Amino acid sequence: MSVGSGLKGSFPLTKESIDKEVKFISAGVFALGVLSDDGKFQMLYVGRSDTDVRRVLKTFIGKANRFKFELFDDPEMAFKKECEIFHFMKPKANKVHPMRPVSQEWSCPECGAR
Repeated sequence: MSVGSGLKGSFPLTKESIDKEVKFISAGVFALGVLSDDGKFQMLYVGRSDTDVRRVLKTFIGKANRFKFELFDDPEMAFKKECEIFHFMKPKANKVHPMRPVSQEWSCPECGAR
């Protein structure tokens, strides 16, 4: 059984597609990837923004060709989702554990990292 990320998408990683799909300025989590030969999304990287996931996604245009995302009202919830995806999906391009803002005391729900 395949376990998914729980994110919406996948969508083309273009300015037009990002503007169409990510309708609000918000904290969020995103995954970057490619489509396999059988049309399945293959995640290469997971990231987040604590303030504006749409803006951050646009900085990755040209570095991957597809994206998935989810918006969150609370940056801490975005951090926790990013950690969950990092641990369970193990994206190839993520070399280090997701970092929390220095000013926050959040910890990873999977491994307790701070």
